[in-house]
Amino acid sequence: MILDEPFEFFHYLMIALAARENLLTSGVNKLEKLKTRLLLVDDDFYIRRDLPNYFSSTEDLVVVGTAANGQEALDKMKSLPCEVILSDLRMPVMGGSELLLEVQKLEDSPIFIAMTGFDTDQAMLDVLASGGVGYIVKSDPPSTILSAVRAAVKGGTALSPSCTSRLVNATVREGKNRRPRHSGQIIEVDLTKSEVQVVELLCRGMTNLQIAQTLHYSEAGVKKKVSSMFRKFQVDSRVGLAMKAGPLVGYPR
Repeated sequence: MILDEPFEFFHYLMIALAARENLLTSGVNKLEKLKTRLLLVDDDFYIRRDLPNYFSSTEDLVVVGTAANGQEALDKMKSLPCEVILSDLRMPVMGGSELLLEVQKLEDSPIFIAMTGFDTDQAMLDVLASGGVGYIVKSDPPSTILSAVRAAVKGGTALSPSCTSRLVNATVREGKNRRPRHSGQIIEVDLTKSEVQVVELLCRGMTNLQIAQTLHYSEAGVKKKVSSMFRKFQVDSRVGLAMKAGPLVGYPR
């Protein structure tokens, strides 16, 4: 096609650019829909401002909205679908614990992960007992928070590494207070010497990298051993592995 007039050239150029922009926007929207959507709930302005940036850099997670308290989160959820709620516990108006109870009443409720600086064993146990699937400490690096959220999305329990050993200890203490352990409850699984070492360090709350550095293994080697033990114990999370394998290796001591 020959365009004699400059106006016609710019006219068709603008049409082409508009079509390209619509195509790109459509592609971005489709990618966004493929991501797991999070609602971030925290009364700390800087967390609401900065943390979404870490999620936006991933290919599978996106923060679609923020709220300063539980009530605001419930209001936003009416028009803002999400699969995950990442929430502080101590907030004005409505705290995270009350928000969790309200979320559990919903027909198609998002999974709930607590992210807090108010870190106590009781707070952690209360969240998990009330239907929460995770408990993350705010002092964790962003990479740890992302990994924990991914674990929860895949059906596991999202816990900060430092909380894993505490959960095992608290559960064992509670079990001893309730009733003696029966021999039928013990799971018989053969573990290699290296697997025993990995489990012991995992129960102490170490990450794969920390375990690798301690035992002088590669990080990939540790991941392989952990995955193998997932299959042996029929669990899908590090927390589940710690709970089942810990007693076999004498943890807690």
